Amino acid sequence: MAQCEAYMREVFAAVPRTAGQVDDLVATRRERQANTIHRDNPVALSAIIGELALSRGPREVRKQQWGHLADESHRPHVKIRIIPAEWEGIHAGLSGPFNIATMPDGRRIGLLDDQLIGHPVTDRGNLGHLELAWEEIDALALPVVQSRDMILRMLDDHK
Repeated sequence: MAQCEAYMREVFAAVPRTAGQVDDLVATRRERQANTIHRDNPVALSAIIGELALSRGPREVRKQQWGHLADESHRPHVKIRIIPAEWEGIHAGLSGPFNIATMPDGRRIGLLDDQLIGHPVTDRGNLGHLELAWEEIDALALPVVQSRDMILRMLDDHK
């Protein structure tokens, strides 16, 4: 959700199965952004990203991604937090990206992402596992303002 188009293209092109579908995948992800965090009544987004993930990819793409994250982090409904590289170690977030959404009726739904397809998680036990993983990762991340400052420093350091 918090990826700029250039970064999306790099990620999708790096996966052999999706390399020929980059334009379609980027269009789908951009549409998802438009329907969630960029709509008139946006949903709240809380993302935690490892600093090491922000150091991957071509220099120009990284700079675009950092600028995008800095811009997105100024939206009141978007909270982007960073786990500093020196704190990362081994943690629950390394097993792959996941999302937890709270629906308007209060139900919670998870989504596990992998290289092929997203897998919905609705079973209470599995959802509870994702919520515990989120709590562990959450405990490692910097607050929103410090995370934004870190992203802005990365941009300044690579001018």
